Order: sequence, then C-alpha cells, then structure tokens
Amino acid sequence: MTLSTRARKTTERLVEKYGNTAVFTAETTAGTYSPTTGQVTGAVSTTYTVKVVSEEIPERFVDGDTIRSGDVRVYLAAKDLDFTPAAGQVFTLSGEQFTALGVKDATVQDSAVVHEIHARRVDGS
Repeated sequence: MTLSTRARKTTERLVEKYGNTAVFTAETTAGTYSPTTGQVTGAVSTTYTVKVVSEEIPERFVDGDTIRSGDVRVYLAAKDLDFTPAAGQVFTLSGEQFTALGVKDATVQDSAVVHEIHARRVDGS
C-alpha cells in the first residue's frame, strides 16, 4: 500500500466517522446568458450529499477582508466524489447556507486526498 493510498484511506475513515452531512449544489449544465434580458436560462444544478469536517477559522487569521469573523474551513475527502468543489458553490451545513470562496487540494503523490474549502455564511456573517 502506497503512502497516497494510506493517506486517502485514513482521511476517508476520519471524515466518515467524525464528519457532518453537507449538501452541495453544483451546476452540471451551463446556462445561456441573454444580453437583452441580463438573465441566464437553461442552467441545470444537481445536489450532492457528502460528509465533511468543518471548523471556524481562528480569529488570529481574520483580516476583515479575505477572511472574516465567522468564516469556516470545510474538509471534504476527494475520493469518489461525483463533483469537484469550486468557488461560488453553495452548500448547506448544520442548517446554515454557505458559499465556497476558495478551494485548495491537499495532495499526496499528485493525487488529491482532501479538498479544503474556505467558506462564508450566505448572510455574510
């Protein structure tokens, strides 16, 4: 078993054991923008229910701009996901809606093991 395989299995086991359920919404078919109406039509979104581990970002990292008080980090095991987390996606966690502001992948031997998502509550707090 390679280091990458062991790291991935450990991550999956910990997220499954200690994680909370989150529901992500991802656009699976792009819509068409109409410059006349200013609207996007025809977009199709799909929801994905996954297990995540989350933590509030410590106050010492808050700069009031990029990172605000109340922002969270969400960790999502990368294996066998039917979607790729991306900035702008909306998800629900513990009854609250969040928007993903950025996503970084932790990799081992060029394989994504976990996605780290910087997110903010939709109401901005």
